[in-house]
This record gives sequence, structure tokens and C-alpha cells, in this order.
Amino acid sequence: MKPVAERLAAALLLLTACACNGDEKPHRSFVIRVNANIQQFGGWDINRSPTFEAAIAAFGEPSRCRLRYGTTSWSEAEWRPLGVRAVFTSLAGFPKGKDACSEKDKVVVDLLFVTGRRWRSSTGLRIGHSTTRLRALYASATHHAVFSGPFEKIRGSYWSIAETRYSALMARMRNGKVGSFVARPAAEGD
Repeated sequence: MKPVAERLAAALLLLTACACNGDEKPHRSFVIRVNANIQQFGGWDINRSPTFEAAIAAFGEPSRCRLRYGTTSWSEAEWRPLGVRAVFTSLAGFPKGKDACSEKDKVVVDLLFVTGRRWRSSTGLRIGHSTTRLRALYASATHHAVFSGPFEKIRGSYWSIAETRYSALMARMRNGKVGSFVARPAAEGD
């Protein structure tokens, strides 16, 4: 049997080796799941918490946040390395000096844009897949020429691949291929 000091040294060495790996980022999911029961984008479960604060818990601090639509009640946050951009809003006002970028626990997601190539739908549709592949995975998908944003109509070629009564997940096409996923989650008590 080894002396206590040797066992302690070996344990300390093992702990040190494990601690060095603590700088690595945890495994991150890039799967999008949207149906009647789930609105999940990677580690962000929108049904559980649709707030900007919950998005930060899932994706980390955003690359930037800026106010949108000329009001303090709307913001747009972007996580460039992940290829995620989200528009947040609050139906309530903010105290003086506060806004939709600073009050992260008081705003909820209204629109979500996903462009990163690592992302895929739960059935396997990825950025870059063709319309043919989309139709093979989503036979009941419907085509739309316009997607309605909060204050504007966004023109383009969209395939609705998951719709519920209050939410939608669309594949926006560019040159016959999936260019991005666009979601209008149910989050504001819709």
C-alpha cells in the first residue's frame, strides 16, 4: 500500500489536470426543436424562459446589443460566433435610463435569426441544404414570399417547416439553399 503522501500527491496531480481543462467551453447544442410543445434553440428553452437573460445563459454574452425601432422597448442582440441574432421586446416601459438592452430579465424574444452553419433542425435540415432536401425532410412545408417582422414585412423565399398556433419556424432560402432559420417564438403571452 502506498504511503499517504504519495496518494495525496497523485490525487492533487489529477485534480490539477482536471482544473486545467476547466477553461474549455462546455459542449453546446446546435439543434433547433420547434413543435406544439417545444421551442428550443440549442441550450435555450424558450418555453421555460423567453427572456434575454435566458438567452445569455444559453449562448453567453452577446457580441452586441442595440436598440431597435426608435424605442427603448425593443432591442436586437447578436452572438456572431454562433450565428444567432434575436429581437427582444417588453410590453411594459422601463424606468428612466433603462432599456431593452440593460433590463435583460424584463424583455422577451420576438424574432430569432439563425445563420451559423453548425445549426440544424431536429430532423436534420441544415444551413446550405437544398430546397429538394428541405422538401424531403418536411413534406408538408408551405412556401411564403413574405415573413412578417414586428414592424415590417421581410420579403424573400421562406418555407414554413414548423408551425404551431402561436409560433413558426421558417427556412429562408438564398439561391435555392437554406440561408437561415427564422423563428417567431410564442413568448409574449401570445
